[in-house]
This record gives sequence, structure tokens and C-alpha cells, in this order.
Amino acid sequence: GITTPLSRLDTSRDKVMAMKKTQDYMCMLNSLILCNCIYWFGGVHYRPIDLVEIIKAVTGWDYTVEEFMTTGERINTFCRAFNVREGITRKDDYLPPKFMKPLEGGPTEGQVITNEEFEDMLNNYYEICGWDIESGIPTKKKLGELGLTFVEL
Repeated sequence: GITTPLSRLDTSRDKVMAMKKTQDYMCMLNSLILCNCIYWFGGVHYRPIDLVEIIKAVTGWDYTVEEFMTTGERINTFCRAFNVREGITRKDDYLPPKFMKPLEGGPTEGQVITNEEFEDMLNNYYEICGWDIESGIPTKKKLGELGLTFVEL
């Protein structure tokens, strides 16, 4: 899990890994039809182990946190494959220009994540996901690892 707070301006591989794990986790929250508004704003914060225990109680499955997170990764990768089929690639993975301007006010006033730092983070993200760094397309190897061999890209 993510146990150490990271600066919002941190562009390290650790930050990218934390973001990816969060993304996979949120894919599972969505698949379990848990309301994000209640989760984020209602103070109900289920850890993966909590949700695994609920899944086990409801289904009787012998399910682990690792399987839970892998399922989230599978959902995320499948969504990416769908988007690739629809023409989405690395060229579409960018932030609006206003996100690359220095912050005005607050504790991080004047600070910014540069385009170069963003591109490095995107490279790390694709590598961590098992997607091609140049195109952002999931690799055959990653699709195979996740049981998505039926996906044609």
C-alpha cells in the first residue's frame, strides 16, 4: 500500500507508482458500485483488505488483496485497450496548458511541474503499467499476464 505522504509536486517513480495503485484501486471501487462521493466525502474509507473481506463474505470466494489489486489493474488495462481501439494513444495523454503554469497563492506558490517532468512521469506510468512507452498501447505481454489475450489491438 501507500504508507508515506508524497508532495503534490513530487514527480518521482514512487509518486507514479502510488498514482497507479490508486487508479487500480478506484477501478475496483467502481466495479463494486461503491459511490465515490460517499467514499471520498462521507468519511467511509475502506482499505483493500476491508473490501476483500466483504467480497469473501458475500461470495464465499477465497480472495486475496493481491487478486483484488490485479483485478483493478485488469479493468484499467481493459479500459485502455478499449480507448486504443477508439483511437486514443499517447498523443491524447496530456494536461491542459493551464496545469503547466506556476501556481498562484498557497504553500506551493510559483511552483510548477514542467512538460519535461510530466513526460518523464508518463514514461514511468506506461512502463509500470506494461504499456508501450512510445504509444501508450498495452503490450501483448501485459495483456497475457492479465488474462486479456482475446483483446486485439
